[in-house]
Amino acid sequence: MESDEGTLVTSETLGESKTEIHKAIEEFLAETSRAIRSDAQLCLFRIQFDRDDEYRQLNRRKRILAEIDDALEIWRTQPKIGEITSSDLVIELLLETRISPETIVDALNHDCIDTVAYWKIDPEKFDLDVTNTDDVTTLRDQLDQKQSANSVAVRLDHVQSQMDTFAAYIDSLEEFLDEEGTAQQLLENLRADMDDLREELQSGADERDELHARVTELEATTPSATEVDAEIARIDCALENLANEFRREIDELHARLDSIQADLDDQIEWRQRLCTAVASTEFNHHLCSVKARPPS
Repeated sequence: MESDEGTLVTSETLGESKTEIHKAIEEFLAETSRAIRSDAQLCLFRIQFDRDDEYRQLNRRKRILAEIDDALEIWRTQPKIGEITSSDLVIELLLETRISPETIVDALNHDCIDTVAYWKIDPEKFDLDVTNTDDVTTLRDQLDQKQSANSVAVRLDHVQSQMDTFAAYIDSLEEFLDEEGTAQQLLENLRADMDDLREELQSGADERDELHARVTELEATTPSATEVDAEIARIDCALENLANEFRREIDELHARLDSIQADLDDQIEWRQRLCTAVASTEFNHHLCSVKARPPS
């Protein structure tokens, strides 16, 4: 059977030739001893999932197969639903249903499914036992006798309500997974954030250790407040001593200046007296010379 990529396909009833599909069906049926109901159809479905983003779609595959298992009577799957891995892109299901295979194919219109093929199985060609539908009718009659119509209606309403709630939950979950990714992806993102946080914390710890080392170094090299106060007091005392010494030297200089000024004044006065004496002597000598000179 050939199909275009991404197209849902169906097939006709399997013939009697020993084809590969025929052998696969025989292998499925060899491991079961169940009997098919006369009002049901036994079919082999082969679902081909999308190859893109295999890991992300794994949970969706399991969920889709679980929904099929809840809605239909699956005899066997290959591989088993609980053992499906990300590399299992082709899943085969042997199921018994009173729903037409075409309806099931239409219901499997998911974006993660590439193709769906099915083969109707003729019970006579595979020597399958067929149960009488009268047994089912008898059970239904007994159920009707034990339960009133109102009770059944209430239970059906309750089941329908649960199905509606479950469908809404599935829709919300699909939307959440499409937007946020699978739990594994969220976990990987969380781990990446934790790794970034660890790096930031380690960087902060390194900076803290560096600051602690610098503070320790400053504490070792920087004097304490008491030492600073003592040093300031010592400097103040030294400055006061220098000021007193400067004042004493200034006073001594003033005294020396006063003494020099006094000596200078004495010298000036002596020179004045000397000049006066010299001038008086010269005047007297001149006067004597004049008196001794004869008249002409």
